[in-house]
Amino acid sequence: MPNFHHPFSTYWMKKADEWLSMIVRSIGHCEKCPKPGYWEEKSKANTGGLENHHILEKSVYLAYRYLKINSICLCTFCHTEAESDKEGFAKWLEENRSDTYIWMQQAEKSKNSIQINYQRIAEQLKAQYMELLKTSWMDTDIDVPPGVHT
Repeated sequence: MPNFHHPFSTYWMKKADEWLSMIVRSIGHCEKCPKPGYWEEKSKANTGGLENHHILEKSVYLAYRYLKINSICLCTFCHTEAESDKEGFAKWLEENRSDTYIWMQQAEKSKNSIQINYQRIAEQLKAQYMELLKTSWMDTDIDVPPGVHT
C-alpha cells in the first residue's frame, strides 16, 4: 500500500527523529560520563540507556534539529541532568567540546522561520544509518540539514 503522508507531516518528522536518534545512539556510550550503553540496531525501542540530546531545543531551532553538531549521545542520567541544568550543561560543553559550544552560542542568535521536508530528511537519515552500519559514526558528516528550506 502506498504511503500517502505529506512530506511535511508529523509522520515524517517522527521518522526523521527516529533515524537521527538511532545514528546518535550507535556511538554506544554516553559522551559526557562516558557510561557504556547496550545498543541493538534491530530494536528502535531498546535505547540501551542511551538517548539523543539536542543541544539547542529541536522545537525552537528547527533548522538545527537534524545537524550532527546539535546532537550528543547521553545516558539517561546525563540527559536528565542536561535538561534540568542547561547552564551547567553549557559550561560542560564550553570546557569539553569548545567547537560545539561556540557553534551553540552563534546558532542561538538565529531563530529562523523555515519549512522542512521531513520525508526527505527521514529518507536521507535512513540512508546514512544504513551506511553507518558499514562505516564508523565519525566518518559520517551531517553538516547541512537535508530537506531544509529557508
